[in-house]
Amino acid sequence: MGIFSRNPKSGLVGIVLALLAPSSVWSADLFTVRGVSVDVTAATAVAARAQAEREGRRRAFTRLLARLAVSDHHGRLPALSDQDVLGLVKGHGVQAEKTSTVRYIGDLDFAFRPAAVRRLFDRFEVDYAVTTSGPVLVVPVRRVGPVLRVWEEDNRWREAWNALPDGDGLVPVMVPFGDLDDMSDIGPETAARGDPRDLIDIASRYGADRAAYAVLASADLPTTGPVEFTLTVTMLDANGKETSLTEGLSATNADAIEDVMVRAVEAVRGWVQDSWKSRNLVRRGVLQHITVAVPISDHTAWLDLTKRLNRVDALQSWQVLQLNRQEARLDLSTRSETTTLRMALARAGLTLAEGAQTWRLSAGTTDPAVQ
Repeated sequence: MGIFSRNPKSGLVGIVLALLAPSSVWSADLFTVRGVSVDVTAATAVAARAQAEREGRRRAFTRLLARLAVSDHHGRLPALSDQDVLGLVKGHGVQAEKTSTVRYIGDLDFAFRPAAVRRLFDRFEVDYAVTTSGPVLVVPVRRVGPVLRVWEEDNRWREAWNALPDGDGLVPVMVPFGDLDDMSDIGPETAARGDPRDLIDIASRYGADRAAYAVLASADLPTTGPVEFTLTVTMLDANGKETSLTEGLSATNADAIEDVMVRAVEAVRGWVQDSWKSRNLVRRGVLQHITVAVPISDHTAWLDLTKRLNRVDALQSWQVLQLNRQEARLDLSTRSETTTLRMALARAGLTLAEGAQTWRLSAGTTDPAVQ
């Protein structure tokens, strides 16, 4: 990370402070978009590759914007030129490619410059978050008239969830497998109640932080004419707080139902992402400094802690203020609320606790109950 040099013969005492400037800790993975598919035909192979890279950069930035920014703020950005987008990119790689004399097909990865992206968002007042969440488990329930379907094979709503590829947002969203354990946890009567508190056990088995029912309801399906749907999502977070979404959707006829279900899945995913972002926003123009004391047991533990700090996206930077054999004092810079920072540190295996005189940072996690 460029802050310390070490004399390998002298252990912890040999750690020498080489640079007092803050260390940027924006995660490379968070600002990297992978698997951008391109297929371009042009006059020559060189022209096709160049056009593919331009198109790939734009598609990658669109995905990055969707990942980080609150959805109703996307339109605040002006139309970016190719040069504007290029200035945000740190580099790109190739997962796979095929070329001919006039065509280029590839799957590309793009790494963006975190500071440049943040400046762009701040300039146009785009609200965004950089803190990742634990998974959310969604149980799709289909109601047609009085009939309720959860685990049945003919639950087309559940099939729609399984058919879509995984997203790459801040919140991983998953659905249960539908095995015997799942059926035991959530039977028809339980699903009919629609109480997300009933999902605590199944969420725990899947290692999910939160769980939700996603109920897609309609009257008995007509043979002709439009079909009206009501989508209701009820989610319970780790603190037992309930949030909900209700949205109406319509299909022009029975043949369009599959498209409606895809839109409904995307609506649920988007709502889950935006709900998380809105509670963990980076504060524009407000840089908070927190001084923390870090106990040091040995050199290996210290290096492990610094690596963990460099994975915390809610940190703008961190800097060593004092260092001795037993303890270090660090300055943590963040634009996030303290509760968001504590949660982000916990995801990196670190605990931030308020002591009698100062904050203390240590390896290991407790549940700060800040979901």
